[in-house]
Amino acid sequence: MIDPSNAKQIGMTSGSPSFVEHAKCPIRFLTSNSMAQGGVSAVGLCSLTCKTLIHKPAKLPREITLPIFYTPSHAEDVLPEIRTVVERIMAIKNEADMAKDDAGMTEAMNGLEREVRKLEELGCVLRDMGMGLVDFPAVRLGERVWLCWKLGEDRVSFWHTRHEGFSGRKQIEAKEFYDDDLAIRSLNGEIVSKANP
Repeated sequence: MIDPSNAKQIGMTSGSPSFVEHAKCPIRFLTSNSMAQGGVSAVGLCSLTCKTLIHKPAKLPREITLPIFYTPSHAEDVLPEIRTVVERIMAIKNEADMAKDDAGMTEAMNGLEREVRKLEELGCVLRDMGMGLVDFPAVRLGERVWLCWKLGEDRVSFWHTRHEGFSGRKQIEAKEFYDDDLAIRSLNGEIVSKANP
């Protein structure tokens, strides 16, 4: 049993609830107010110190700890699931494009919504349905950025700033990306560089 008064773990584990203590910085967090339905029900920004119970539905085929901010290796860990979901999204989009009636279109749209929600539950953002472009929130050298992957790429090899997008993609240097603890500390101004935690 997790004692919420001592909760320090950052991230969430598939299939089991965990408490998260957020630092005072605007970070993405997931909350669940529908635990009985087994799902993450809200995504928000935390600008105050708070403790939040997080629950990830046990739908992943293996145990994965999901971060708040992805490193390249975290992104690689979930890439098989991301790839599968994006392939389904593109197939459903093709079905929607060929739908000849409202019922077919409604069914396709409901399918798209379910699949996009799966990406959101993993903390990712679908940027372009046609390209299969997905971004992962990350912190690089103390700055919030996006790791970037598109269907057809073997690995998560690129990143871009929050304002650039796909055209501003740059090659990843794994050592420049911070895990959750270091990311939050850097965004909170507690550290200035990765070499100085």
